[in-house]
Amino acid sequence: MLTVTLTTATGQPLRQVPVPTSWADVTLAQYLRLVTEPDTPPMSILTGLSMEEIDSLAVQDGLRLSTVLGSLGSDTQLLNRQESEGLPDVGSSSYGLHILAMQHLQALDGKAEILAAPYLYALYRSHQLYGKHDAQKLEQMRQAVLGSPVTEVWPDVVFIYGGWLLLTSATPPAPVTTTPKTTTGSKPAGKIWQRVSARFFRSTPSPTACA
Repeated sequence: MLTVTLTTATGQPLRQVPVPTSWADVTLAQYLRLVTEPDTPPMSILTGLSMEEIDSLAVQDGLRLSTVLGSLGSDTQLLNRQESEGLPDVGSSSYGLHILAMQHLQALDGKAEILAAPYLYALYRSHQLYGKHDAQKLEQMRQAVLGSPVTEVWPDVVFIYGGWLLLTSATPPAPVTTTPKTTTGSKPAGKIWQRVSARFFRSTPSPTACA
C-alpha cells in the first residue's frame, strides 16, 4: 500500500490517500464494488476519493494515481488461488440455513446477487464453527471478511457462494409443506466452478479506467 499526498489543480493541499499497489491491498468490500458498480470510477473505490475530489486533482497527481492503480494488473490471477480445506458443504446443510440465505437474497431487492456472497460465507461458516445459528457472530464474521484482503478471502467466499448457486439451480421448486429435494456433495469443481467464478471477473473494470 502506498500513501500519496494530493494537491488540487490550484496548488492547494487536498489530503493523503492510501493507494493499493497489489490486489492484496484491496479489500473484499472494495472488490465487490468494482464488480457491481460499473459507473463508479475505480479510482474513487480504491482510494476513497469523492468525484468532486477527483475532478479537482492536479493533473500530475491524477496521472500518478492512474499509473499506480494500473500496476494492479488483471484480477484474473485470483482464479488461480485455491480455497481452504474443510469448508462447509452447502448441499449438506440444514433447510433452515437455506431459508435464511433465501431471505437475505430477497432483501437485496434487485441488487447484484454476488453482494450476498459475504453473508452466505458467514452464514454457513459460522454455523460450521459454532454448531448453531448465531446472528451476532454471523454479522461479526461478515464484517471481518468484507474488510479482509480479497486475495485471502475471495477463494473461500466464492467457493461457498458457488456451492449455493449449484444447490439452488439443482433444487426444483417445492410447496413449503413438503420436504424439498436437496443435493449433497455440492462442492463445485472443475470447469463448472471456473465458470461460476469467472462470470464475475469478466465484469470487473480495469483499475486504470478512473475517469
